[in-house]
Amino acid sequence: MGDIKVLDAVERYIKGEMNPDERLQFENLRKTNAEIDQLVVEHTLFLQQMNRFGEWKKFRSSLNDVHTQLAEQGKIDSTRLKGKAKVIYLFNRYKRVAAIAAVIAGVTTISLSALVWSVSPKPPSSADYLELSRKVDAAKTKTDRLENDLAVVKGQKSSEPSISYKTVGTGFFY
Repeated sequence: MGDIKVLDAVERYIKGEMNPDERLQFENLRKTNAEIDQLVVEHTLFLQQMNRFGEWKKFRSSLNDVHTQLAEQGKIDSTRLKGKAKVIYLFNRYKRVAAIAAVIAGVTTISLSALVWSVSPKPPSSADYLELSRKVDAAKTKTDRLENDLAVVKGQKSSEPSISYKTVGTGFFY
C-alpha cells in the first residue's frame, strides 16, 4: 500500500500537481532518501518513453490513414487498394494478429482435447461385453428357476415335470 502512495506522489511531483508545501516536503524527502530520488528519475524516463511511443503510434496511424485516403481518391498511385488487392492489403496489415490468434486457438484446442481425452473413460473391450453377456444369461437362468419355483409354491404347476410325447414314425413298436 505504501508503494502505491509513493508512486502516486512521484507522479504528482513529475506532473507538477503538488502544492508548494507538498513539493518542498517531497524535495526534502528526495534529498534524504536515495531510493525515492532513483524512483523519481526512473519514473520520469518511463513516462517520457511512454509519451514518445504514444506519439509514434499516433503518427503511424495518421500516416496510414492519409495514405489510404489519398489512394482511394486517386491522388497517388497505390495498386494495393484496387479490386481484390484490398483483401491482400488487409491481410498483409493484420497477418501478425491473425497468426497470433490462430496459434492461441490451436493451443487452446489441443490442450482442451488432451484434457477431455485424459478424463474420459476408456471404451469397454470385447472381453467386457462377453463378461456382461454371461452375467445377463446367468441372471436370466436364475430368474427362470425362481419363477418355476414360485409357480410350484402357488400350486399352478406340478412339481414333477410333465412328459411330452413326441411321435415319429408309424407307432408299430411303441
